[in-house]
Amino acid sequence: MSKKRTLAAAFVLVLFFSACKKNNYSVDLDSIVTAPTAPQFVPINRVLRADYFVSNGGPAFKIPVGLTNVTSEDRIINFVYSSRNAVSGVQYNSPATLTIKGGSSIDTLRLQGLFAGYPAGRKDTVKITFSGVKGVDRKDSFEVIMQRYCDVVLGNLLGNYTRTNEYSGSGAFSYGPYTTVVKNIVSTGATKAEGYIENLYDYGWSDIKILLDWSNPAAFTITVPLQATNASFSGVSYVRSSAGRVNTFSSCDNTFTISLDLLDDTQAVLSTGYQFRLAK
Repeated sequence: MSKKRTLAAAFVLVLFFSACKKNNYSVDLDSIVTAPTAPQFVPINRVLRADYFVSNGGPAFKIPVGLTNVTSEDRIINFVYSSRNAVSGVQYNSPATLTIKGGSSIDTLRLQGLFAGYPAGRKDTVKITFSGVKGVDRKDSFEVIMQRYCDVVLGNLLGNYTRTNEYSGSGAFSYGPYTTVVKNIVSTGATKAEGYIENLYDYGWSDIKILLDWSNPAAFTITVPLQATNASFSGVSYVRSSAGRVNTFSSCDNTFTISLDLLDDTQAVLSTGYQFRLAK
């Protein structure tokens, strides 16, 4: 065979195999797989730990989950949930599997917190990992920090608090129980309000003005601006909220915790962190 004929035959073979390969990419949908399949958590902010405030009838917490490639087949991702104290069916519900539909590489895992499982003060961390397959390094787990969220209903905060007790700055019980009255609460913004407490200290004080702020769901706060008690005979002429001490409230439990600096008529501090705990 001449050199010309040999080159011509080789060229025909190249065309044949090229045509087969081209045809394979056009009809074989599996060819769109470009990397080994591996699951990963892919939150928008790239942070793999998040707070979830569980409200009564509130939404589930959404976690984007993805795969490193796209195929024509539906694919199932399996999950394992772990926590020191939170129990599935008591504190939360969440599926054991998630199906990524063919032609896609991402979907959303929904973890539903159970409000009844979160009394005041409870806080849990639930860790989610993949089961039966290795996830993408450093994207193979997600932690949800769960705690109760109380929708603030200002009307529910009003009324008599018959279990008001007082504690010294060191936490020792000082006086109570007696009745205080929370009244005249009005909204001053989307997440702010002001109102008054009658009979705080149980010694002839004027109504004490309080400022409520629930813009941070993790920390509802009370501020007591500097004000006169108009009862100097009580030994306390002025009060203000104590910096760095607990000043909070709950419209779920109808409670207030207020820490005050007690001041004399020159506004010198008599006591700091003096605490009032109000409950209906």
